[in-house]
Amino acid sequence: MQNDRKEIKDLTIAIVDDDPNAIKALADVLNRNFGITVAASATSAQSAIEITGKSKPDILFLDIQLNDESAIDSLAALKEASPDTKIVFYTAYQKYMISAIRTHAFDFLLKPVDNEELSIILHRYLASVKTATAIQSRSAVAAPIPEKKALSIITVTNDRLIVNVCDIVYFKYHSERKLWEVVLNDFRHHILRRQTTSESILSRFPEFVRTHKSFIVNVSYISMISSDRCVLLPPFDNSSDIKISKIYRKDLLDRFYDI
Repeated sequence: MQNDRKEIKDLTIAIVDDDPNAIKALADVLNRNFGITVAASATSAQSAIEITGKSKPDILFLDIQLNDESAIDSLAALKEASPDTKIVFYTAYQKYMISAIRTHAFDFLLKPVDNEELSIILHRYLASVKTATAIQSRSAVAAPIPEKKALSIITVTNDRLIVNVCDIVYFKYHSERKLWEVVLNDFRHHILRRQTTSESILSRFPEFVRTHKSFIVNVSYISMISSDRCVLLPPFDNSSDIKISKIYRKDLLDRFYDI
């Protein structure tokens, strides 16, 4: 946790909003609660592209509706200016959330800023960097399930994705948002529709096991079980900390043979 605080403090952050007061408000929250000094800011889409290209921020907080144009129309240019920058749409209007998700924003933050939501976004960014680094630095891969089985996943935007069960590493429940998220073995994350329940996940295939109220894991990716956490096979062993609750531990252990 201490390392996370230091890593968060060292993040390069940029803010784009046509309201200077909104920029100051978010910058103050980032500095006061996370020790982050905002590296750059802008009030228009064109200047957003310029500061993104110059500062190459880790995260760009981007207001959706700017004075000169919709920020969504600038996404391609922003990605070209800094391909590795994660874009978080930052707006007072929840109606823009669907557009944000469908245009592959990294996340979504509503005004006024909720500290818990902001913390989730920053920690999620760190987790994405760690997993991406792990997959680049390790040649080992987790053993897939030999038989490929297709599963239809419906996202929060009602898009339907067809994935193989062997490509699903785990599901994580976000209690703050009351939504399940699926993590695939190429490190893509998809937020699932609100009707998704743990029962609907577990009932589909026996490959999944619940380890905690917030985690459902594909057993083929588990390499070690300790008293309170699961360690996944490389390169996913640096992924999110997969917790184990006492009430699920016995069922989890029953899925494996002792020698």
